[in-house]
Amino acid sequence: MSLTFPDVLSTGFFLIGPLRHTILVPVPVCVEKYLPEMTDLRWSSAAWKRFDEMGFDAEVPPERKDFEGNMLVEYKTAQETAKKLLMAGKRAEAVGLLNGKARSIWKAAAELLAQK
Repeated sequence: MSLTFPDVLSTGFFLIGPLRHTILVPVPVCVEKYLPEMTDLRWSSAAWKRFDEMGFDAEVPPERKDFEGNMLVEYKTAQETAKKLLMAGKRAEAVGLLNGKARSIWKAAAELLAQK
């Protein structure tokens, strides 16, 4: 949770599906809309299918590890920019920025998740 502007900057990071078979994504507390893949079971179905094929001890593909590392840096940068916007009284812009960044991350994660 963010101590400043918690109603906008606070973010949860979630795995939709079993560990090692899904991808970590940010969900800002100010989220306005989810991708359909996140709510209609496509995302978790793909992750569980991979789990069924590869088991609990499957290796996490390096491209997923890289994606998550880069995502955390990208999202943190967006949060810092959003904080500056909030300090300037631009709440709508800050909310829009975080929602846009989260959705772009979710889309990229969904594409990566579709690969084995």
